[in-house]
Amino acid sequence: MQALYSEIKDKNVNIIGLIHENDDFEAVSDVLTKNNVTFTNIISNKDFKELMSEIRVLPTSIFVNNKGEIVGEIVLGTRDKKEYKNLIKKILKEIQ
Repeated sequence: MQALYSEIKDKNVNIIGLIHENDDFEAVSDVLTKNNVTFTNIISNKDFKELMSEIRVLPTSIFVNNKGEIVGEIVLGTRDKKEYKNLIKKILKEIQ
């Protein structure tokens, strides 16, 4: 995800990681640091409880527009960088 973020950050596209409140924050922080992750990661709280309760597969990728509306398909499981780039291109075409 970091490599993808590095390529798309200047194209008005952003990646935000959501860390579940029950996760081991020290372990998560170590992983983010070791992988030189520079995109924003937020720690969920009770406000995200409903959203997190609906997520059954990790990772889950949800695409939103600048209004916070879900756009495109929700992606369950991992994809490689090329697949994510193609999904992002498709979504950008649909919302323009």
